[in-house]
This record gives sequence, C-alpha cells and structure tokens, in this order.
Amino acid sequence: MKSESIREWFPRNIKIYMTIKNVSKEDMCERLGVTRQCLNNWLRGDNPIDYERIDHIARVLKITPAQLMTPIAVHGENCKYIGEVVS
Repeated sequence: MKSESIREWFPRNIKIYMTIKNVSKEDMCERLGVTRQCLNNWLRGDNPIDYERIDHIARVLKITPAQLMTPIAVHGENCKYIGEVVS
C-alpha cells in the first residue's frame, strides 16, 4: 500500500474538518483574511502553508494544530477518524 504524502492528506484534513464544523469556503476565507484562490490552492495542495497559518486554520476550525496535522484514514465513502474528533 502506497504511503500518502503530507501534500495529499493535509489538504484533505482541512476539508474534512471544514465539513465536520460546517465551515464554508467563504467563511474560511473571511476569517483567515485570504482570497478564495489562496484557499483553493491550499485545499489542492498546490501551495505550502506556514506554521502560523496552520495555527490560525486550527483556531478557526476550533481544533488543535495537532488534530489538523494528524493524518485521517479514509476508506471509500466512509472516514475512519483516528483519535477523538471534536463535534
């Protein structure tokens, strides 16, 4: 089984937590002070995200940076969450 790189799973984590927390792209852009193009680039894994921004994203999603940085195993249509995912 091929191991995923951070460029694959980290953007997916952001999307998963945005869904869990019911945060739209528009809300994220507004609260982070970035354009939709910038957010989309992050969500595709096209642009790296610095540590300060990771902390800000985590605060917007009301999770810890560690939760955001922990790979979430995804199997088909179902997500198996590793550790506790906050509601």
